[in-house]
Amino acid sequence: MTYRKPLCTCGSPLRIRERKESVIEYQITQDGREGRMTSEYYTDTLKSYLICPKCNKVFDKDEDEDLRIIRGNWRSNVDIT
Repeated sequence: MTYRKPLCTCGSPLRIRERKESVIEYQITQDGREGRMTSEYYTDTLKSYLICPKCNKVFDKDEDEDLRIIRGNWRSNVDIT
């Protein structure tokens, strides 16, 4: 079966949007304030979904039997957090 990129109901190609949790560590200065950043890294992906860059509709990100990305159910008309 030929793969077709997922499209929005408006016809635009959908994009994947992922929300990730970042962890940032800072030194504490001598006067008790937040100092220089010492490290930054990302942990697990919190959310992953498809979004339309034209109309901002949001869809679930699903996979077909070959593990290719396909459009799932419609979730909302605006970006979700």
